[in-house]
This record gives sequence, C-alpha cells and structure tokens, in this order.
Amino acid sequence: MEYLTQVATAALAALAAVLLPAARAALRAAAEAAAERVLLDLQARLGGGASRVAGEIMAQAQAEGLASVPPALIDQGAAMLKSRYADTVARANIPDGTLAGMIVGELGKLGASVLRR
Repeated sequence: MEYLTQVATAALAALAAVLLPAARAALRAAAEAAAERVLLDLQARLGGGASRVAGEIMAQAQAEGLASVPPALIDQGAAMLKSRYADTVARANIPDGTLAGMIVGELGKLGASVLRR
C-alpha cells in the first residue's frame, strides 16, 4: 500500500510539473489578449471621435472661407477630442501631438488640405 501511495504521489508531482507551466502560459496569453482588446477598443473609440471632430473642423474652416485648415484649428480639434474623450485619453496616456496627428489624418481622408506648422 505504501508503494502505491509513493507511485501516486510521484505521478501527481509529475503531472503538476507539466500542468503548472502550461497554466501559467495560458494565463499570460489570456492577459495579453485582454490588454490588446482594450487597446483596440480605445483606438476604435478615439478614431471615431477624431473623424467626427475632423468633420466639424473642416466645416468650420469652410464656413470661415479658408482654403486650408490652419494649425490653430487642428489644435482646437485636438482639444475638442481630448475633452470629449478625457477618460480614454487619460487611460491611454495619449499626448496632445498624437491627438493633433489623428485630426490631421482624418482631415486628409476627407480631402482637406492642412497648413503646415
């Protein structure tokens, strides 16, 4: 009986030695996938917001009779995006320059010309 206990203990130890690293790797992969999904959600949310703000900025530039969108309006758009999505911007720690770049990119998609700084 003691021999069977030793064999069973050894078998369980061997099984644990194999399963624990695999479980750790699976948990690590799940955590990385969750973090990536959160990042993609943040990007999608900000991308949609940047698109809407760019449309507003383009309309404002056209209403003012401007042929190109000046840097001041881009800065205004970045500030609008930052205020509308303050929690997202703060959580992702996105700099103002990146927000301005998102606005410029969306304006480009709309066919607007942008004055360089």
